[in-house]
Amino acid sequence: MKTGVVSHGFIVSQMRLDGNFHLSDGLIVRKIVKKAPYQIKNIEDVCSDIYCPGIFRRNYLKTGVPFLGGGDIQKQILDSGKYLRESTTPNYEILQIKKGWSLVTCGGTIGDTVFATNLHAKCWVSQHVMRVIPQNIKEGMLYAYLASKYGKLLLTTNTYGSVIPTLNADSIGKLPIPIFPDSFQKEIDDLIQQSAALRETASNEIEEAVKLLKTYTKLTDLTEEDYDYYGPHSYGRSTSCFVRKRKDIDSTTINAFNHSERIRNTKNKIKCATAPLKNLLINNDTFSTGSFPRIEVREGHGIMLINQSDIFDARFNGKYISKRNVNLNNLVEYGEVLIAGVGTLGEGETFCRTIFANEDLTGQLVSGEFIRMKTTEEMPSGYLYTWLSSDYGFRLIRNLQTGTKLCRPIPRLVLEIPVPILEKEQMVEIDKQVKEAHTKKYRANCLERKAILMVEQEIEKWNKQNKIED
Repeated sequence: MKTGVVSHGFIVSQMRLDGNFHLSDGLIVRKIVKKAPYQIKNIEDVCSDIYCPGIFRRNYLKTGVPFLGGGDIQKQILDSGKYLRESTTPNYEILQIKKGWSLVTCGGTIGDTVFATNLHAKCWVSQHVMRVIPQNIKEGMLYAYLASKYGKLLLTTNTYGSVIPTLNADSIGKLPIPIFPDSFQKEIDDLIQQSAALRETASNEIEEAVKLLKTYTKLTDLTEEDYDYYGPHSYGRSTSCFVRKRKDIDSTTINAFNHSERIRNTKNKIKCATAPLKNLLINNDTFSTGSFPRIEVREGHGIMLINQSDIFDARFNGKYISKRNVNLNNLVEYGEVLIAGVGTLGEGETFCRTIFANEDLTGQLVSGEFIRMKTTEEMPSGYLYTWLSSDYGFRLIRNLQTGTKLCRPIPRLVLEIPVPILEKEQMVEIDKQVKEAHTKKYRANCLERKAILMVEQEIEKWNKQNKIED
């Protein structure tokens, strides 16, 4: 239990009576920041605007501009499965994003900050994300400050609301920020801008790899008529109705979704040679991390555990657990392909999405819900990832789900997923491009972490100096 003494004057000045505010670490950070050896301003003084759009009526469509919520802006792939159009969205301009803005989650999940890239600029973003638009400060500098551990503590100090925590524009605008030297700002900004450029390049290269695969296999993009799914349907979509002979149904499943006529027709589109997934895997099988005790420890101690809610973020942060009774032989190896193995069937959910284990994931501990696989020497892992992460691979995996509230793919059927087999040179070409793209993602994260760490170390440096002088 935390206790402390607060003056009556401070309570009146802040208009807050709740103990969480007056005993928060954010107030300690404010005192540290205000002792900086630089000029101190408020966030609003270095921004042209801080705002989030209001609530509005939405008409979701299957195509249009991707519409992102607070949890979506941090993802590697900016696609929530929800789309809007200008013609059906009044005042859509306020939903738009521009490169260089700092995006702060302000409803539900509070204080997570993202640097807007050109990829975000292609999307519209909801009212649960605050737009912090820099003007008299380097874009990357503002972002790195807000994304640092000290920035997050400042942001989360002024939350309010009992059911849904909320953060407003005024509370962000009144937060203190040191005006760092121009040379320091430029160094930080260069790192963040380089990181953003690498992320954009990596994303584009992965998209190009999927297009290249489809060119070699002579496949076209899937439409919603090519698969069954749950959620809003376009007007005029035909009902999925089909007949199966008794011999077509075995003891594995009688679920109609698993025997979809649409997905059968989709498989028939693949005219090139294919092989079942199991033939391309070491030991002809997938595997998982298994179960283990999860004893949480302080950050930086033990080992970091990454679950499905973390792994799809551009820069993931898991929770730290004790190594006790954890089989460290199950740590992820470079080049593994992982599939999110549990979840729900919403179009924007990560369930059945695929991850390539790059340098960021190598040596990490992932939860037991992932379907993991290691490929044989004949099958380049980057190529397999490209197929399974494509619209074809994703729909083939989703088609194999079983369960009601929480769904899981049927393991036996996963192993039978058809994988196109191309000329060796073609698969190696795609594999190389995908691996290079994921290395760029890793480098982007390294640059961003370096910039944020530099800001944190600068704050810690003057804080230590102040303690010595006191």
